[in-house]
Amino acid sequence: MGGDLENIDTGLEALLTLYYTPGIVAIHPPEAARILPQNNRTSGLRLASAVLYELTEVKFLTPQDTAAVGRYEGMVRFIQDRHGLTRAEIDNYYRDALRAELIRIGNQYTLICDGFWGTPKVSEIREFSSSSLVSFYVNPSEDNYNTLVGIAARTLNNALTGNVAYHANAAFHQVLRAVLSELATRISRQITEGMGRNLLTLSRFPADPRFNVFNTR
Repeated sequence: MGGDLENIDTGLEALLTLYYTPGIVAIHPPEAARILPQNNRTSGLRLASAVLYELTEVKFLTPQDTAAVGRYEGMVRFIQDRHGLTRAEIDNYYRDALRAELIRIGNQYTLICDGFWGTPKVSEIREFSSSSLVSFYVNPSEDNYNTLVGIAARTLNNALTGNVAYHANAAFHQVLRAVLSELATRISRQITEGMGRNLLTLSRFPADPRFNVFNTR
């Protein structure tokens, strides 16, 4: 779908080929059927979600590659028809599965350090951070990207002013890298350039009342 159009060169392409090619399906070991059963709606939802995940990266990294976007969308439609799904079912499953994975990653890296805002604030910030990443992966728009920049800038500003442990900011970037390393790199570059002007100004961007969870008063 992306990359080399003549050869299977990604893990996702290999997975789809193994699952949907009749000659290969016929020789699947029993373990394969337990992991991704054939003619199964949940299998279709899982495969379509994997395609949507890569599609988000394509839209973010190479938005001008409309041909690749079309190929990914075509594969989603193929899976949808093959498994008797609706696009709404696929989108909802993708959003829920992605949210669960982001929360798992966030917990792994201890996204926010307990005790600096108090437990309620920690919970609110964790929720806002994970839901914002989900929103970006559902729709990689400029507004959703700017929300992630705002979160990253605020965690860094709080770290530098002593309102939160420094590793909380590092942890947020680790979460970004675990999801999409290019996303973390781009946000870090934008913040580094912003620091040369005024980090405080950048940490007030964008102007959105949802960011009030970062207030320390």
